[in-house]
Amino acid sequence: MDTAIPPREETGSQISARLLEVIAHAELEVLPGLYAFGPLTEDLTLRKDALACVRDGGAWSQLVPVDDGATPMAFRVFSFHFDPAYDATGFVKRVAIALELDQYNVLQNNGSRAGQTVFHAHVHLVPKPTVATGLLVHAGPAAVDQTGLAERIRSRLAPPRS
Repeated sequence: MDTAIPPREETGSQISARLLEVIAHAELEVLPGLYAFGPLTEDLTLRKDALACVRDGGAWSQLVPVDDGATPMAFRVFSFHFDPAYDATGFVKRVAIALELDQYNVLQNNGSRAGQTVFHAHVHLVPKPTVATGLLVHAGPAAVDQTGLAERIRSRLAPPRS
């Protein structure tokens, strides 16, 4: 079985047209109100309306609705649910450009060990307005052996040999 992915060459207008088709067949969900990350209680109990829980070093935060409008770094939450028949490659970058985000994280969890709880393909676009806000990434307790990873990626992405 050939696992190589054929190279794609598209012009900017072709990418835009493809992504408009993706959007036309996607479901958009915009959650009401604003959300922000807030601290968990000492017993690590999540609020019932929490959307996510993240860890920054030893501190845990939860993503929850805020109702005062004055909370620093409050933001809207929306999600696109893509039809798997359409190629959404490049979609997140186009959304970031449209939202005028110059610094952001893209998060995708694949499989339960990686933290996936909604089992369909989706990504999270997390604005990074300051060093201390947004997604905070820290190395885990054990390193992952990546010996030969670069070569495996190159061989699997290489065009088929004639």
